[in-house]
Amino acid sequence: RSIHKLRFSYVSRAAKTMPAKVLTEITGSTVRMINYYNKNTAEMQSVVAPPPTEVLIPTNMHSGDAAIPIVQPGDHVFLGQLIAKEEGKNSSPVHATVSGTVKAVEAYKLTGRPAEAIRIESDAKME
Repeated sequence: RSIHKLRFSYVSRAAKTMPAKVLTEITGSTVRMINYYNKNTAEMQSVVAPPPTEVLIPTNMHSGDAAIPIVQPGDHVFLGQLIAKEEGKNSSPVHATVSGTVKAVEAYKLTGRPAEAIRIESDAKME
């Protein structure tokens, strides 16, 4: 009961700051917010963004241990290819977000914990 009240209370506070055209739907324990339209972009066509020219993918995706890179500079990688394998407690595998050439495996510090990051230069093929 208390969990349901907390969820409802959270939605109620959030709804106060939402635009008028947002519907909040509560179904059991699921809360779904639907934005019907944005008047500033309602008449605009969708645009496909080009792939980035370069990405830097950290191997520490969360509070667990960092993954171990399995690619080397100069390797060609494909979209979705495993580039770092999980190692240790609560580690996660890391996959390439673009296709292209690995330019570097370098030191990286995002969350205060040093780790490695994999720099990939995209070939824009997304294959």
